[in-house]
Amino acid sequence: MADRRHYNLLKKGVSAWNSWREKHRDVQPNLSGVDLLGAQLAGAHLDWANLYGANLNGADLSGANLQNASIGGAKLNEANLNSAYLCQATLSGSDF
Repeated sequence: MADRRHYNLLKKGVSAWNSWREKHRDVQPNLSGVDLLGAQLAGAHLDWANLYGANLNGADLSGANLQNASIGGAKLNEANLNSAYLCQATLSGSDF
């Protein structure tokens, strides 16, 4: 189950999210199962985030840091992953 605080913070925008992540590097955000349909997340620091089962259809994740993120079971149809950093991200079961 997603952490509502993490989800609400991400909805404030990438700038607010990245600023929070800089100050809370030890937190592994839980965004599992959230609906981020068409979200503008270009350049977002989503490293180590739990995005398992999230709806990322049509999301702009270009240049996002998804290192070590759990994206398994997520919906990524028409998502923009241009230049996204996916090193050691778990993508098994994701729908592209």
